[in-house]
Amino acid sequence: MKVQRILLVFYFLISSLNVNGQVVELTVQTGHSSSINCIQFSPSDELIATGGEDKNILIWDFFTGKQIRVLTGHNGPIKSLAFDPNGLTVLSASLDSTIKFWDIQSGKCTKTLHFKYPVYSISYSPDGESFALAGHEIAIYSTKTLSKVTLPIRPKKEFTAVEFSSDSKQLAFGGLREDLAYLVDISTKALVKKITAATTDFKFDNNSKTLIYSTSQGQVAEIGIDEKSRKSTTTDWMLNSINAIAITDKVLFTATDNGEIVGYDREKWYQTSIYKSKKTKLKALEISNNGSYIAAAGNNRSVVIWDININQASKVLTGSVNKINAIAFSKNGDEILIGYDNGSLRKTNLLTNQSILNSPAPNLKVTSNRFLYSVYEIISFEKDSAVLLIHKKRYSLHEENSFDKIVAYRVIWHFAENFLTLIEQEELSGQAKTYIEDKKNAINHSQDFLLNPKGKRCKQGDFDIYTSGNDIFLSEKGKNPISFNQQHSQQVTSIVINSKYDFFATAAWDGIIRFWSLKDGQLLSVYGAFTNGQFVYINPDGYYYASKKALDYIGFRLDNKIYSFEQFDLQYNRPDLVASYLPYYNADYIRAYKMAFDKRISKLGLEQNSLMANTEAPSLSYNRNTSQLLLTGNLTLKISCQDKLSGLDKLHIKVNGVPEFGRFGKAISGTDYHEEISIELNPGTNYIQLYVTNKNGVSSYKESFYIESHQKVVKPNLYLVSIGVSKHLQSQYDLNYASKDARDIKYYFSIQFNLYDSIKTKLLVDSSVTLSAVYELKSFLSLAKPNDVVIVFIAGHGVLDENLDYYLATYEMDFKNPSLKGIPYELFEELLDNSKSRKKVMFLDACHSGEIDKGEVIKVEYIEGEQGDIKFRNAGIGLDNKNPINSLELAKSLFADMRLNNGTTVVSSAGGAEYAIEGSNWKNGAFTYALINGLFSKKADLNGNRIIMLSELQEYLLFEVNKITQGRQTPTSRVENLNNDFRIK
Repeated sequence: MKVQRILLVFYFLISSLNVNGQVVELTVQTGHSSSINCIQFSPSDELIATGGEDKNILIWDFFTGKQIRVLTGHNGPIKSLAFDPNGLTVLSASLDSTIKFWDIQSGKCTKTLHFKYPVYSISYSPDGESFALAGHEIAIYSTKTLSKVTLPIRPKKEFTAVEFSSDSKQLAFGGLREDLAYLVDISTKALVKKITAATTDFKFDNNSKTLIYSTSQGQVAEIGIDEKSRKSTTTDWMLNSINAIAITDKVLFTATDNGEIVGYDREKWYQTSIYKSKKTKLKALEISNNGSYIAAAGNNRSVVIWDININQASKVLTGSVNKINAIAFSKNGDEILIGYDNGSLRKTNLLTNQSILNSPAPNLKVTSNRFLYSVYEIISFEKDSAVLLIHKKRYSLHEENSFDKIVAYRVIWHFAENFLTLIEQEELSGQAKTYIEDKKNAINHSQDFLLNPKGKRCKQGDFDIYTSGNDIFLSEKGKNPISFNQQHSQQVTSIVINSKYDFFATAAWDGIIRFWSLKDGQLLSVYGAFTNGQFVYINPDGYYYASKKALDYIGFRLDNKIYSFEQFDLQYNRPDLVASYLPYYNADYIRAYKMAFDKRISKLGLEQNSLMANTEAPSLSYNRNTSQLLLTGNLTLKISCQDKLSGLDKLHIKVNGVPEFGRFGKAISGTDYHEEISIELNPGTNYIQLYVTNKNGVSSYKESFYIESHQKVVKPNLYLVSIGVSKHLQSQYDLNYASKDARDIKYYFSIQFNLYDSIKTKLLVDSSVTLSAVYELKSFLSLAKPNDVVIVFIAGHGVLDENLDYYLATYEMDFKNPSLKGIPYELFEELLDNSKSRKKVMFLDACHSGEIDKGEVIKVEYIEGEQGDIKFRNAGIGLDNKNPINSLELAKSLFADMRLNNGTTVVSSAGGAEYAIEGSNWKNGAFTYALINGLFSKKADLNGNRIIMLSELQEYLLFEVNKITQGRQTPTSRVENLNNDFRIK
């Protein structure tokens, strides 16, 4: 792949690449930074468009739930969207007094219509011949000529809703602040009906004989166009406005201020269903064209999609960033402090990317949805603490996105204890004081007024940096400033200089930070600092560096389709190339990152040039049949594969990261292959990936999508294998606690009755641990079904032979020749490969249990087995790292494992060159003690939701084992399944 040109677009970097003559673009899943005002399904239902208060339009892929692109260019909130009937163009109406035409394929604005008033609503006629807009007038435009016809009816304030009838012959329109709504015959301009109501939305039935409308007083009514018939109902409270409606032939849906979607039977007008959101105002409601899904959005910045057939939520479309209000660098220049508009705080070391997080909201007694806690200013940032100014703002009950009270707090963040001290201030800041005073005088400001929307300025030393419009101006020592586009999609809220490393940073409400050179204003990197501690850097050449859990936040767009990171990760996940742009990384860091990248490629058996685009890639297409999904949980896929040049070799299908046909895939042949395959899904959300490889090992693009299975949810069964060896025929290698570890693990999981339907266990300890006994576990694990949980635990000696191949010690193993009766690690891979479970984890509490790179270690004499209260589980050959930085371990921390595997997450107690420790103070191995204690005490519940997920347990073990062993033992993962995080407790 060759970088042909760089497009700096919106608030993330898009790198334009040429792959087989096609353009590939890297995207960050940012989502909307403010409330969503409107939703539209494309005519094919494959895309969803959303328009927001943040002035942006987002295009989402319905099947994957991923954001495909962001359309920017409006200077005001987007109030309405409309796809043309062929789905190639979407129109947007904005309060900036424009309508824009967007080409969906390119994402470019092809035309703009300007008006003398804000445009609140737009509607395409079903026949595609015209579109209508609502504002200070109702205008109808021809789609071909753009000739305009204005209706003679004028509003008192403004019309905010307009809708064509199904036959394109009539038009309904009204307004939120109007006393009357109207139904007009388009050809004659004659008034058909007049409605006395402040209307919010309109819908016509398919035969254009019935009009349904909703009001701000919580009423929805259906009227006959040619008759005097009328049906109506109201919400439980007249101030609970109905903001949007949607209809099928049988059901009417309403979306309200209190976050509920209520369904009504259209014949008898009784309530049939309620979909509950997060008690936040819903502004938009749309039904897919196939009538199967309903999508709603509003103030919580997410789109929730429900499956109408079964009345259950199907998916959520949401981004991964929050609005940034303030940033600051530490005095030593090595850390950055970020304050978000939702009140959350993040301090990150720029070199290590280690972060601590906090939020003032839990420390405040008031938790009502009416309050928003926002970081206003970072006053100081010292080594041990930071001082910030934070606002607690109360939303007005009468005006949307407006505050009627602001309280200021001086907040001290103590880093060592990660504790916040809040001191209420008597005086407000100047902007906040003006905001409240003007509010009392009926002068309303937007929320960004509190952050001084006129621009930001930073003067420090010889430099003066400020924003004006879309540009940044950089001046040194009073010289004429150089200017360049700031590239944020929303206003810049903070500019800070890092004088130690000669760069400056800008942050904005788009949730993105950009690093710029102080020398010439060149962009160094786009930095996505997500509030959960994850991150992504993107350099000007389109390469990225991301934490592994942030990989879901990026995607690759190709021909208006979105692909997950796996498709191009091997080539474009390049921390070394990203670090080369960042002045705080020295040559040693960059060299280590390059070694880690090289190690990743070599472990996959690839050469650098094999990552380049191959023009002989096979193709794969598929169709989905979901007719049996509701009843059986089975998904039928009709798959077609083709490779005319090299011939087909393997078909791969993964469900939640677990291969359906084993890690090596299903063998196929020929140049064309067609098959219908039925897949048993797990209850809930399933992530499906499909791809095919040819005889040369070249892969097709990986097709992926999420699908919801609403089969009856039943508790899974647990299949637990617990193995521990303390006693050996060669008694000099005996351990104190390994067999106890296995018994303790069996006991702990055997009492988890609330989580599992049945618990099936196999315990092997001491003399019962033989190579044949372990091999016989294959039939036991094969009983597990896709939704069952499989846990394999092993404690004892991990031993290396002369070739540094890894074995787990059995009772009868000869420690000088472990290959004869020891258990090769590959045997466990085989056992787990044979299990159909999609929730598999293996815990290894043994020396050298982390993966070993034979080229990066040297053989050494073992350290003394016992040191005071602790004992090292060492035997056989000892190891040490050749270099201070082990590139394999670094690669594991930097990159997702792309090797073929069986979907099992393997958690190792120690690194490949490390020893596992046991001790009398724990009466277990250190790793096993931390594992059981973290689950039993619930300390591994890191987010406090009373559920412990595998990912939380991994994170807890990494910290806790290192802590209790005083840095002598650090857990790692041989393999991780990033696509299936499941509940452990």
